[in-house]
Amino acid sequence: SYNNTPLLRNRLFEQEYFDVERVEVLRGPQGTLYGRNATAGVVNMLPNNPSDRFEGMLKGEVGNYDTRRVSGMINVPLTDSFAVRVAGAYT
Repeated sequence: SYNNTPLLRNRLFEQEYFDVERVEVLRGPQGTLYGRNATAGVVNMLPNNPSDRFEGMLKGEVGNYDTRRVSGMINVPLTDSFAVRVAGAYT
């Protein structure tokens, strides 16, 4: 699941994840947590939540055959109780 939302057709190893707070791996049948039809373990990925500080991150990569990649994140607090956090990548 991603942010407690089940990924029904998961492409876990085909996607890119950035700005992730933590990854939880629960092994074995998780019938108690996810219902009796859950037959295997679960991988939970939790993204970073917006914070009350202005912050940003930018990372650039250069590779063979003119490969370029840029990824980044920005967190903007708008009020004392509301903030926006956006992350993205370009290849």
